[in-house]
Amino acid sequence: SVPTFFRRPAHSLDGSFFLVPTGQMADKNGEKVFGTLIFDCSNRDKINFQKPSGFLRSGAKPSVAVRFCPILFEPYKNTKGNIENSSTIFNLPYRTIFAI
Repeated sequence: SVPTFFRRPAHSLDGSFFLVPTGQMADKNGEKVFGTLIFDCSNRDKINFQKPSGFLRSGAKPSVAVRFCPILFEPYKNTKGNIENSSTIFNLPYRTIFAI
């Protein structure tokens, strides 16, 4: 367990993602590691809070807060002007930035 009184999860601006700090998962050796859980909420009928879409390790100490930037940014474009979706996990028409 984590000795913090509060945890501050956050939704993305469009509601597609839900990030939960102070998550715990087991690594390959069975040791518990702290991090932020990422849940895909784009399909509201199939949200599974038992299985996160992603996990961002936070190091030795747990994270306690997540905050999204209130601005949506244009996606990266290659030299031909086409949108670069090959480097993203989720296929979105914009970029979003968050801080942990």
